[in-house]
Amino acid sequence: MAPSTTSAAFSLDEDLEEAALPFTVPDPMDELFSEVSVRDRESINYVSAETWKSFRIAQAKSKSGPQDLSMFPAMQLDIVLEILGYLHPLELLQVSRANKAFRELLYAPITDLTWRNSFLVENDRDSPDTDSANPDSSPYQIPLCPPHMSGRRWARLLFGPQICQECGQSGAEVEHLLFRFACFPCLEKNLEDVVPGYPVNHEIHTALHRTYHGVGSDDDLDPERGRFWRTDGLAVVAQYEASLVDGGAEAALRFIEERRELVSKRCDVAMKCDSWAWETRTKHRKDYSKKYDGVGKSVMKRLISEGFDERDVEAFYYVSDCDVLYRMPRLTSKLWHRARPYVVPRILQAQTERLARERAVRVERRKQLILAAALMALRTPVPGLRHGYYPPPHTIDTFPPLAQLIQEDLDEPPTHHDPRLVAALAEAPSFVDAWVVETQKLLVSLLPDAPPEPGLSDADFSLLERATSVFRTRRHSPRIVYTVIGWDQARAHLHCFHQPPEWRLPGDGLVEFNSRGSAVAAELAVLLGLDPKTVTAAEMDATEVRFVCGVCPPESHGRRRPLTWRDCVEHGGSNAASHGPPSWIVLSPLAAADVRRREEPDDYSHAHVWSCTLCNDYLPSLGYHKDVKEHIVLKHAIAQPIEGEHLIHFKGPESPRRRRVFLSAEGAHPARFRCNRCTQAAPQVVKLFPRRAIQAHVQDRHLVDLSDDDWTEVELLMLPVTAG
Repeated sequence: MAPSTTSAAFSLDEDLEEAALPFTVPDPMDELFSEVSVRDRESINYVSAETWKSFRIAQAKSKSGPQDLSMFPAMQLDIVLEILGYLHPLELLQVSRANKAFRELLYAPITDLTWRNSFLVENDRDSPDTDSANPDSSPYQIPLCPPHMSGRRWARLLFGPQICQECGQSGAEVEHLLFRFACFPCLEKNLEDVVPGYPVNHEIHTALHRTYHGVGSDDDLDPERGRFWRTDGLAVVAQYEASLVDGGAEAALRFIEERRELVSKRCDVAMKCDSWAWETRTKHRKDYSKKYDGVGKSVMKRLISEGFDERDVEAFYYVSDCDVLYRMPRLTSKLWHRARPYVVPRILQAQTERLARERAVRVERRKQLILAAALMALRTPVPGLRHGYYPPPHTIDTFPPLAQLIQEDLDEPPTHHDPRLVAALAEAPSFVDAWVVETQKLLVSLLPDAPPEPGLSDADFSLLERATSVFRTRRHSPRIVYTVIGWDQARAHLHCFHQPPEWRLPGDGLVEFNSRGSAVAAELAVLLGLDPKTVTAAEMDATEVRFVCGVCPPESHGRRRPLTWRDCVEHGGSNAASHGPPSWIVLSPLAAADVRRREEPDDYSHAHVWSCTLCNDYLPSLGYHKDVKEHIVLKHAIAQPIEGEHLIHFKGPESPRRRRVFLSAEGAHPARFRCNRCTQAAPQVVKLFPRRAIQAHVQDRHLVDLSDDDWTEVELLMLPVTAG
């Protein structure tokens, strides 16, 4: 297949053109390639370009000027060869293209030594990595020509254009192990794993040059995993078979040993070539990176001198993003006038974005201060309890007077004594009350027996006090679901501080009626002999009854976890889908009394719900009990802060920490015995023991001989009822 020619419309970058690159004209040499134009950017061998540029720069710095070459064609051949011996391989390639006579001369076998000696020329004398005492130690020293290859072909392999020798497509990389340029499709088409007709473990496979292209990482290279070029492998097999026929097994073995030594030497040469190419390309990238930085700094100086803000100018990081400046060595006035129409719009865009960010920061600072002042003024402590309520911040910041203050673009936020802020906060309670009424209407409308909305009254709002008014609320995402009962809990959940915009408004799917939880509450009311249509949550709380789930299996040693009716609603409303409708077992009055004795009050000390009542440092974000208490001691000089007076926690969806209480109702040692002597002394205290524990208690506590009259066996569980 003949290589395709490429149009010269693609121009090389200025640096490479200034270096007078080779291979920029149609190449008449057909040893490796047919005639092809190398103006295609993908075919440029940047290792060759960087080597040529470094060599030419070193020559330009020398003091010797151009000489008259008019007598050169008339010189004797040995003198011409002596002169050519001082040339760089890239210069020899250029000379071979000068005319037909030089081409024939440098193609002749007599010049092979000249080609080989050309690789001894140092291609970067000024490199800081070059050791003056040992120039060959430079990482940029050209790899010497191996003995089994002609110098001219070696020069083409190192410095030739990146054009596939098989299909002629550009962009092919050199495979030093195979001594050829090949594109990826041709590699996949011509590489083989095993020689046809020979088993995998045959010694012939160790005598082939293999590449590791596409067989894994360099850290896991196995010589037997590499692949060989098909035609090269067939040639080696032919030589092996010929030596086997001519000299027998010994000759074939010697051939294999010689091939292995040759393969080892080729691998060493390939490694040196890869290292040289990598170092050369790395130097190429470093040099251009320095130029990019210099051009970028020049652009920034120009923009700052024109009056642009330095903060906006620093946003213009990548000079390569501007096609006009791409790969330019320096910024001239002419180049700047060409690039300015492309650069200035980006600076103006950076300026717009910076101003928007700064305004957003100022608005957010004003919002936090105004919101903290509003929450401090509008918070509602609950009489007789140690918690309070905040009005929803996402509702307060939509209050028009406060929203107007928040959106003002001023450098400094308003103070707490700002007249407009004081006036706005005076009107805010009515706004919050309106939100309360609106939200209550919404919750009532979600109930299955809700009356028509236009005629809602206070009596209709009382429906939210029923035990069966159970709702499901979401916070932060649809996957985080809470079960709440009545207006009291719903109100606490709906004013979450950090709700994202898509979950803020109740009408947008934040709240929905929990029919399963409502059915569980109705079943529990019937079980207690109450009317599920009228019983309130407060009345259910007053019963102080405890239940256990009859579907959940007991834990170790027959222990079961007692639940309040609210726990049952949450448990049945969220877990029924996983284990079916639960059946509830009521604890006997004595068992419930023993459970209540061991229950601890809700502990919110480890919840992020606390705020200082003396200042707004913890508004609108709340803090932990320990941190707020320390704040009061240090800032307000109160040695012993009092909950409810100096600090208070605000009701929300955060669950309090509570030690789990269990009842040993089953197993080998159920706790079903009560001490009669303790009952006479304190009848209001109920404490149940297992059989062995009650015997030890009577003997140790009361110091009497054991008797069956000293304890009473009580029933722990009543009959189960299945939730409908």
